[in-house]
Amino acid sequence: MLLYLDLAYEEAEREGRLKSLGQLREAIVQGAAKRLRPKFMTFATTCVGLFPIMWATGAGSDVMKRIAAPMVGGIFTSFLLELLVYPAIYEVWRSGYFPKSVRDNQGFESIELQADAGLARSRLDVVERAN
Repeated sequence: MLLYLDLAYEEAEREGRLKSLGQLREAIVQGAAKRLRPKFMTFATTCVGLFPIMWATGAGSDVMKRIAAPMVGGIFTSFLLELLVYPAIYEVWRSGYFPKSVRDNQGFESIELQADAGLARSRLDVVERAN
């Protein structure tokens, strides 16, 4: 994941698209999106191979379940960490290179991401009003 994030960061830096924190977030989203398919394929194939072992009832299945369960848990944890936690940590790390005045500028720069954020914000307002 770090490779994809670094490549997206360096590409945005070369093109002069890292003038705000929002543009940094866009670069991180683009880098993480490139890693989504390979990571999901690895997760899916591992689970497809291990779930039958976890539900087995034949001879020796009690030993195999003890081997398969931690593997499924580990690949699931790795999937979540790589797609949710690592990009957030990368943003915190890279945002330290921006001056304080730029870091105070929150939000996304692109119209598509602004629309998504606005939609989420309006849904949150509806939920808050309902409570």
